Amino acid sequence: MRPIVVGCNHKTAPLELREKLTLDEPRARQAMDALRRDYDGCEVVVLSTCNRSEFYVARPTHARPREDDMVRFLAGLCSAAPDDLVEHLYVHDGRNAVDHLFRVASSLDSMVVGETQILNQVKQALAAAEAGGAVGKALKSVFQWALHVAKEVHTETQISSGQVSVGSVAVRFARQIFSRFDDKTVLMIGAGEMGKLTLQHVLETGPKRVLVANRTPERAQRVAPRYQAEPAGFDRLSEFLARADVVISSTGASEPVLTVPLLEPVLPARSYRPLVIIDIAVPRDVEPAVAELDNVYLYNIDDLQTVVDASVEDRQAQLLDVDRIIAEHVDEFVAWRDSRSVGPVLDALRGHIDEILAAEADWAKPKLTGHPERDAEILDQLLHRVIGKLMHRPSRTLRQKATDGSVEVYIETLRRLFDLPEIEEVGDEAPKD
Repeated sequence: MRPIVVGCNHKTAPLELREKLTLDEPRARQAMDALRRDYDGCEVVVLSTCNRSEFYVARPTHARPREDDMVRFLAGLCSAAPDDLVEHLYVHDGRNAVDHLFRVASSLDSMVVGETQILNQVKQALAAAEAGGAVGKALKSVFQWALHVAKEVHTETQISSGQVSVGSVAVRFARQIFSRFDDKTVLMIGAGEMGKLTLQHVLETGPKRVLVANRTPERAQRVAPRYQAEPAGFDRLSEFLARADVVISSTGASEPVLTVPLLEPVLPARSYRPLVIIDIAVPRDVEPAVAELDNVYLYNIDDLQTVVDASVEDRQAQLLDVDRIIAEHVDEFVAWRDSRSVGPVLDALRGHIDEILAAEADWAKPKLTGHPERDAEILDQLLHRVIGKLMHRPSRTLRQKATDGSVEVYIETLRRLFDLPEIEEVGDEAPKD
């Protein structure tokens, strides 16, 4: 089974496209089911986070889905033309797919290098595929190895030290806008894992006041006391917006929670004080038109890149160590996987030869007479029959491959397998008129 990964991330695709390809658990399950229905025998794992959507597929080497199949499939998911989508996608197969997954799980391919949330997201993606019966030995082994590599990376290097999360970057970005926070009110919309991580960094700024709004008020009430914040449900969102100086939003909503109709009536109550909104959700929590409102300054997750770039520069030494660890593990995994695939193939070859020998022995035995000369002729015929049957399929395949330009690979493989001598090229001269 050969692995292939097709997807897009914050480096290759604009936010608008990433939103369309963001899959929650039900949509991811539907996508896995659809692929396995269309391509019998393939394995699928879907990894969809705020900054990437990736499909990991394992299928026999010459089977489908192939790259163009996956491009069409993803285009269907986001209602786009394949030609418009393909420029924003990356495709890795075989060893390169393994290397990519190890880098993703180790957070080397994350927007915020060193963040640890991706490790749990990879784990959850594998668990979801297992629960849906979409993953077999091929993908399960490479994902489990990737999780092991990621844990070693975070243990053996300092890649995760300091402030390494999208939430921490959002707060650092806000600190570039405001020189002080002791007179500011910060509103956190969303009390999930990202919201809680962000609140930790908000507290470090020493804000005057912290507010937490959540679609489920009970969750806000549980989370807020841990961060010295005031809780509320969305029924009080307008009230909180009127008080806030900085809003950081990270919910799992499929539609914007901050819209122009919601904010317009709030602005007069604020006396049109400047309002900074940092939207770190994908899909976005804030509709883009909000940026057109007076004294409202809207930033999305892609606007944080300047802070991210500075963070990466601070981690160059750690990145070299991570590269080394990943490269070593890719070599180990590929060698392990290939060694496991050799045994069954050799067993199948031996079984094939045994079947031919047994069938030809059944042909020869009744013909043996006990006379040396006659029996020698029969044994000679037996050997020729066995050789002919062993050579039949390889000979037919080589002749077929001679017409599609790939015969040299097969010839070289045969030569190496059976230690055959180099064969001089024939027919090099061009035909004469």
